Amino acid sequence: MLEFIHRMRLKTKIFMACVSIVILLIVSSSILLYTYVTQQITRTFYDNSTDVLVQTSNYMDERLKSTLGRINAMRLNGNFDKTMREYLYYNDSYLNAAAISQFSESFAEIRGSDTFSREVYVVKLCICDEDR
Repeated sequence: MLEFIHRMRLKTKIFMACVSIVILLIVSSSILLYTYVTQQITRTFYDNSTDVLVQTSNYMDERLKSTLGRINAMRLNGNFDKTMREYLYYNDSYLNAAAISQFSESFAEIRGSDTFSREVYVVKLCICDEDR
């Protein structure tokens, strides 16, 4: 192989050296660019996912505060609280019918905006009663 290179003309040797240098520069710059772009994409992905998680957390916090505020308002309503206790503790068909009517009225205003307030209220009522 070395004999083949020694037998080449000077122009060909210079041309081959230039082509080799250009190829080496292209490969090395491609590797550097790939590394830089990979790090940049990874950093951007983590930044964007962090932003999305913070926004989701804030949204869920506000939604939970709103729901708990509505539930506390229902709990402070003595008539609703009494009806809920009777519905949970007694198995009377008349009380059940009255409770369903009362619940229908109470949940009508929040049904469109907050669908899980009913379930959260029942869980909170049960937890509060266990503490007593």
